[in-house]
Amino acid sequence: MIEVANMRGDMILSAVLRSDLAPIPYTFEAQVRVTQDTAATFKDNAVITVNSTAFRIVHTEPIVNVGGGPQGKEPINAVSITAYPDSIADVARPRSQAVAFENTSLSGIYRACGANVPIKGDLPVSGCACLIGNIPTFQIARVLQEESSVLMWRGGSLQSMSLRDLMAQVPVDSMDGVDSEGVVSEFIVADEVPVYYSVAADGSIISGPRNNPWQRSEYAPRKSARALAAMGRVLVRRRVITGKVRPTIRAGDVVSIRGTPLVAMTVAQVMKNGTGGDAQQQYTRIWLGSLSS
Repeated sequence: MIEVANMRGDMILSAVLRSDLAPIPYTFEAQVRVTQDTAATFKDNAVITVNSTAFRIVHTEPIVNVGGGPQGKEPINAVSITAYPDSIADVARPRSQAVAFENTSLSGIYRACGANVPIKGDLPVSGCACLIGNIPTFQIARVLQEESSVLMWRGGSLQSMSLRDLMAQVPVDSMDGVDSEGVVSEFIVADEVPVYYSVAADGSIISGPRNNPWQRSEYAPRKSARALAAMGRVLVRRRVITGKVRPTIRAGDVVSIRGTPLVAMTVAQVMKNGTGGDAQQQYTRIWLGSLSS
């Protein structure tokens, strides 16, 4: 399910290949056994290939004596790594130079911040700025919220899609017989999904739609009525499923749960190689949601 190029499977203690609806929509996390010969392969900024995708390591942390004892004459040393697709990893780094945009596109923002990957379904962006020391992904997340859209990783490139188009997709799978954790709480939704309001040019107060009488309010300066409505339209987590390996399901796919279409917000493909005699585990965990409005 998860393969690291030029590396034996038994050297991977655990691994998670995660797809998400976020500015960095694909990540790889692992605990990997290392030797003197392979230690340099897993240093910061090294590039590794996982399931045919080039990932750049952005964080490493050493782990000593994994499993509680030595193997032969040497301790079992390992490192914990986090990696992003090499083509977009720079977008997650603090800027050394400020960038400012007006009447640009989402792909233009990514290119200016160091990415070299195409975006299908590109979005127009009226304005965006990322100052020195700021991280572009935070600004990109704000742009996506104002457009009520998400980003997905698709075949080595990015794809943007509006939330309404996302939910209108044909389900790729049906899981009518599986157990899932229900996480519906309108109290939490009312607290975490605010009604955004702003001040119009004539001084009047404008706001997005209120879907719950107890929904909190939040001020968003210099926003249009369209943007305010879009900002309050978000995906709300409804169910979490952990079960058999489903390698074809990705974040952004729609899945039918007992006849109800829900969108996969996060999909984690998990592999654990047992240490100390434990059995190997492989499974898929899926966080599913639907539109708040």
